[in-house]
Amino acid sequence: MFDRFRHISAQKTGDSTLEVTSILRDTLHEVSLRMSVDMQSQEIKAVSVEFSRGPYTVCRDVAPLAERIVGLKVQEGIIRQLREQLGGGQGCHQLLDVAVEGVKAVFQTLDFFMEGTEEEVFRYWDESLRGTCYTHSQATEVLWNSRDLPDERG
Repeated sequence: MFDRFRHISAQKTGDSTLEVTSILRDTLHEVSLRMSVDMQSQEIKAVSVEFSRGPYTVCRDVAPLAERIVGLKVQEGIIRQLREQLGGGQGCHQLLDVAVEGVKAVFQTLDFFMEGTEEEVFRYWDESLRGTCYTHSQATEVLWNSRDLPDERG
């Protein structure tokens, strides 16, 4: 009756540039958003949106709203700013959804742009995420000793 698929991809395309593609495809919608982020400043430099399918032809009319997020910084408060720019009666929940997922990908890739040893980067994330979930509520040493991911920051 209803299926939803999300695909988010982030690629490092320069020393400090990240290209993110966020796609939502479901029974009624197909929306893709591409954004370019300068990871030094964490600023969204460019964005494009394509509405391939929607329940109404007027759904495509909101695509230009995406330009409103150019210049925003991917930092604390960004989800609220995305809601203000892309949501509500003037916007589109699916457009907001792909933008939020894209921003989450930016956060997930920050360590690929960070200086420091594996342990320094780990400690940065542990401190930043302390108390936000079960895992980051554990003692730092317990987490350090239970790492299960290869160091691919290289």
